[in-house]
Amino acid sequence: EARRHRTHTIQAVTTPQLGTKDVLRPTNKTLPHSVSSLELFWREQEESGIPTGCRELDEMLGAGVPLGKMTEICGVPGIGKSQLVYQLCVNSCVGKGAGAVLIDTEGSFVVQRAQQMAQAVCTDISNRSVEQGVITSESILSHIHYFRCLDIIQLLSVVNTLDEFISEKRAEGKHIKLVTIDSIAFPFRMEVQNMKLRSRILQTLSQTLMELTQRFGLGVVLTNQMTSRSFGTDQGGRVQLVPALGDSWAHIPTIRLVLQWSGPVRTARLAKSPTHMEKVVSYEITERGVSDLIGKKGSKRATEGNEHSTGIKTLKS
Repeated sequence: EARRHRTHTIQAVTTPQLGTKDVLRPTNKTLPHSVSSLELFWREQEESGIPTGCRELDEMLGAGVPLGKMTEICGVPGIGKSQLVYQLCVNSCVGKGAGAVLIDTEGSFVVQRAQQMAQAVCTDISNRSVEQGVITSESILSHIHYFRCLDIIQLLSVVNTLDEFISEKRAEGKHIKLVTIDSIAFPFRMEVQNMKLRSRILQTLSQTLMELTQRFGLGVVLTNQMTSRSFGTDQGGRVQLVPALGDSWAHIPTIRLVLQWSGPVRTARLAKSPTHMEKVVSYEITERGVSDLIGKKGSKRATEGNEHSTGIKTLKS
């Protein structure tokens, strides 16, 4: 009875009360804004993505995690999904008024880890000035806006109010560059067993997030868990790990990045992208954060070259 009541509550929150006339006679708010293909082309050429901290990973994605798109990061526990999210949040806050939103559904956020990464960024650009003044780990952390969501209803409520939240920040001269959810799978796998309802909620949620990317030009990053799937019905069938939430969800993210182990080495595979071919690169997670695999041919240590471990270009004083 309690589960049935909760299902009705979730449906009430996620299902819009629209009649046939509302659909056939859309208001100005429901009409999409038109832009030319040329404008989209130059916009993507001018906008650089958010650096991951690993040069090879950035190059595989094009120029870091892109803005204006939804990126999904999949992988088994311990592979570094949350670490990559923290790094992206920290890196996106380096800039005048720049900020990030971190929505935590698992309760796994470790602020001390984010502070470590922020301090590494500050160390890399220490004694160098930028437009808004000296960057500190405190200033970076103050621009990462954290939301702890205990269930799907709270998650939906937060996502549905992000438009207003981001608009308010813009009015204050602050620019949210990134929205992250760590993880998208956890509450749905725990709370919603009805697959049709799960699919409908995910579609509504993703539509809201995509509207944010288009309106504000920000990036959306979601982490996803892995699940096992059987292929073949006979004894020769095999079991393979695949991203959770099913095939219908797989079509929603613009980019899918699968983090895997190759022996003791962490690898990232670009499994889905509209602009880049499938590829696999190696990366490493150190005390400083996400970086290139140290010792690999062609890689440079964090203290060498013109780019540091976060992938943010060193600024001249």
